[in-house]
Amino acid sequence: MKYETIREENIKLYLPSQRDMKKSDVVFYNPEAKLSRDLTLLLAKQICPRVVYDMHAGTGAMGLRIASSCNLEKIVFVDANPNAIELVKKNVELNKIKNVDVIEGFAEDVNTEDAELILIDPFGSPASVYKKVIEQAKEGCVIALKATDMGTISGRYPKKAKKIYNIELKRNYCPRESSIRLLITFAYNEAIKQNKLIKPIFSYATNYYTHVFVKVIKENEQEIKINKNQIWQYTKSDLSFLKKVEQKYWKLFADKKRLFDLKEVKKVLDKVKNNYWFEYVYHIPSVCKSLSVPMKQREEYLNFGVFLSFDEDTITTWLKKDELIRKLKD
Repeated sequence: MKYETIREENIKLYLPSQRDMKKSDVVFYNPEAKLSRDLTLLLAKQICPRVVYDMHAGTGAMGLRIASSCNLEKIVFVDANPNAIELVKKNVELNKIKNVDVIEGFAEDVNTEDAELILIDPFGSPASVYKKVIEQAKEGCVIALKATDMGTISGRYPKKAKKIYNIELKRNYCPRESSIRLLITFAYNEAIKQNKLIKPIFSYATNYYTHVFVKVIKENEQEIKINKNQIWQYTKSDLSFLKKVEQKYWKLFADKKRLFDLKEVKKVLDKVKNNYWFEYVYHIPSVCKSLSVPMKQREEYLNFGVFLSFDEDTITTWLKKDELIRKLKD
């Protein structure tokens, strides 16, 4: 196999030469997923893990960027593709990364008991790997679930959602928000089955994938007992959760503790702001009060965006602040 060399931020990568590559030589590398790697690295720098598992390594790009930027005790690369394993070893050597384990095999079969950060990034659904990983995950471990089966997790294929994630979901008007909620709900349900609790700490969705980061937190026997045999579901096409779920996750999302250094977040957003749409969230009564304008009928605000199912006064919209203010004053 012949190779070409590229650079991504602080690492170099060997990739199979496009000109000479055979079908059997294919190792997945997506330059368009750099945003995903940028944000994951940002998170890794904040939580400072000592042991990281890259469960679908491919070229090793994500794991290598973390290993070259964080003080790790161990980085483990896993892939079932022997060509990927060969390429990871070459890229590890190229970047002079130490304390490395490379495992050829299926991610579901790997022991991850010592992991502090686990990256699950398959082609399709992360469900089967997450089910195995959460069995072994210790308190404090952060698990990153990335899903590319957008049709399933956004409500286009409800039967698949039920089969893969055991969650009922109908097609709706906010597919990206829907995909995030489904993955978080799935992650929580599976954790409860293992007598564990997780807390969502960061999530986002694009047109092509959804990425959710959850942290295993201290067990609460009473909460586990209450929820042990309860599968949370979406109950309406407008994304309404069971009320208990809505209240629980609203509190988690509204947590004032900051995981990220906001200056670092701004650097990443500045890089991608011209290439991605960002949805904004506004609490309408608060905005109207600050502007000294009267509240309108709720239906009129539907021209601006979509109301969140767990807060009837809050909308999610693509309107920036200045645009929303102008519309509210009209």
